This record gives sequence, C-alpha cells and structure tokens, in this order.
Amino acid sequence: MDTQLLKQLLDVSFYEANKSKIHRDLFDGDILDLYEIVAEAHDKYGADLTTKELFALWQDANPVATKPNVELIKDTIGKIDGEELLNPELASDLLTGLWQRETGRKIAKLGSDLAQGREDAFPKLEKLLDKSKEGFVPAFEPETTKDIHELLKSTSDENRFKFNIPCFSKRVYGIGRQEFGIIFARPETGKTAFAVSICFGPGGFADQGRKVLYLGNEEATARTMLRAYQAWTGMTLDEVRASPDLARERFELIEDKVTMMNCQGWDITEVEDYIKKVKPDVVVIDQGDKISISGNYDAPHLKLRELYTEFREVAKRQDVALFVMSQASAEGEGKSILTASMLENSKTGKFAEADLIIGIGKYADAADGTYDPMRFLNVCKNKLSGWHGTEPCKLEAKISRYED
Repeated sequence: MDTQLLKQLLDVSFYEANKSKIHRDLFDGDILDLYEIVAEAHDKYGADLTTKELFALWQDANPVATKPNVELIKDTIGKIDGEELLNPELASDLLTGLWQRETGRKIAKLGSDLAQGREDAFPKLEKLLDKSKEGFVPAFEPETTKDIHELLKSTSDENRFKFNIPCFSKRVYGIGRQEFGIIFARPETGKTAFAVSICFGPGGFADQGRKVLYLGNEEATARTMLRAYQAWTGMTLDEVRASPDLARERFELIEDKVTMMNCQGWDITEVEDYIKKVKPDVVVIDQGDKISISGNYDAPHLKLRELYTEFREVAKRQDVALFVMSQASAEGEGKSILTASMLENSKTGKFAEADLIIGIGKYADAADGTYDPMRFLNVCKNKLSGWHGTEPCKLEAKISRYED
C-alpha cells in the first residue's frame, strides 16, 4: 500500500488535492524519505515526477550514501515504478481512511495522557481536534438537480415498476426506486398472497425483469416460495405436487429474479446488509414490525416510528422499491374499507414515513365457512399518483393471485 500510494503522489494534482490528509506517520523508513523528497519537489517545481527523477533527487539529497543504501533505494523505487495506478477517487478514499485512523490513534493517545493527569495534553488535543474536524465531516449527497427533464423523469411512471392488477394500476401505476410502501390487513386476509401476486404473478415485478428480494419472518419462506410457484404457473398446490417437473420448468423463466430468505430475529442493519449483498430492485419484508432496531425508547410506538423511518432511509440508500407488511388492528376485522387509523401500533409514525399505504379489506367470513374471494384495496396514503379510494378485486387463493 505504501509504494502504491507513493506512486499516486508523484502526480502533482493528486498530491495537491490530498496533501492535507497525509501524516508523516503513514510512512516509515525509506518510503518516508522518498515521500519527503516528493513533497519538497512538488512544492518547489509544481510538476509531475517520474521514478527516474525521484531517484535523481534522492541521490542529490544523499551524496555520500553507501552502495548498499543506493541499491536498497533503487529496489524500492523499482517497486514503486511497477505499481498499478489506482483510480484517483479510490486512492483519495484510501488515503482519507488511513488519515482518519492515524488521527484517531493520536486522539486516543492524548486522551490516555489526560486520564493519567498530564494537563499539557489538553491543549494538544484541542489543537488536533480543531485541525482535524473537517476531515471527519460526512460527505453530502449532490444537491437537487434544477434540470426540468430530470425532475419530470424522477416522478414519471416510466421509472416505476407496474402493479399487475389492471383495475388497480389504473389508479396507482406502480412503485419506483427509493419509494416506500406499507401493505396492511387483518390476519388471513391475504397480505402475503398480495405481495406474492404483484411480485411473482404474470406481469408482476419479476416478469418485468426486476430482481425481487422477499424477506420473511412470519411464515417460513419455503412456503412463500411455493406460493410464488403457484402465482407464476397458475397451478394449485395439488397440481404442483402432481407435476413438480412441469412447475419447475415454467418457474425457470423468472427464477433468476427471485430471492427469498428467512429473517427471524434480524435487525435493520442485517436487513440492509443483505440488501447490499443481493442488490435487488424490489424488496418485501413480511412482516416489518418484527424487525428489531437498537436504542432505548420510552414507548413501543416511538420504537416503531424510528424503525419505519429507517425503512424509508434504507429504500433511499440502497435505491430499491421497498414494501413492508403490517397488521391491521382489531377495528379492521370483517371490514371492506380500511383506513390508516386501523394500522396496528404507531399509526401516525408509520403513516408519516410511507409514500404509499394499501389496506386490504374483506367482508366478514360467512357463518357456513363459504369462501368469498372479494378483496378491497384501500389506498390510504398516496404520494405517487395522488389518488385515494378503494378498488375491488378478487383473490384466487388456490394460486395466490389477485385479479380484476
């Protein structure tokens, strides 16, 4: 690393841009001697250096060097000459990391001196902190563009992944990158089936060529994967069991777009780390409320609000469309129309963070147990298209598909 960075520093423009990050302590021995020659030459001549010029400058600074020393320097400069140049931005980041670690070591040393009663360490620490603070200021994202075409593009449906339920997509076309949605319903209404249908059914996100990551902490994702097979193939579970090879052959068409993982006991950091690993376009977390988050909170709803704030930030940082599944409160039992006030726990906190909230309602179960396929998609919040209301549709439960 020392020889690679020193080769980068032969470029005067790279040196000028990064010299404030360079500690002498980053180098030692012959490399330190060569660095000091490079720094002096850049300050004096303001031009790039070659390794031949570096050797000549070293000889000029060390006229009585012994032959073994000369051979050692020749060997070191030969190693520098043979190094591959790094991307300047990458090299700068590496140098920043080295600088920050060395600065941290110095701060820790002065802190130790203070703890041992060495009062002269305090002004040194104060001076070091003041001198170094700019190097620890986090990088900011680029400012918002003023380009009207880029602004229109960022809010266009062309940049969103379309919902595959025609009656619903006319109202809410789809969801895009860096957008966060919540899907909620009472148990046994069809939340998972809805997510599976829009992700893995015909015309769904996977069929649109989008990579989908499904994280499950409620039912085992092996069962959810079977539902994905059913939604894509249109085969019931009995039909899949009777013809598994046929189901497999059909599913291969979207297989590379489907990743599922059990995430019981995960925290939000593990969720984000796995998203980084998989690099999906769409993420579904079933269920969101069961993901843990570190910190101390005075009440459960405050913890959930912070968690949902983090979900939104993960969608932005990882450039994904993110859905989380949540429960509806008992107030939504047997109702076709759900409102955001029926979100279980942290109603305001969850509502504040989402771009899109969909509540799935259904009629109360019949006394004789007759299955009613009618479902009602209630858009409770919609920053995507602005439409709010209810669209009826049908859940074909045997194949986990929502249809008009």
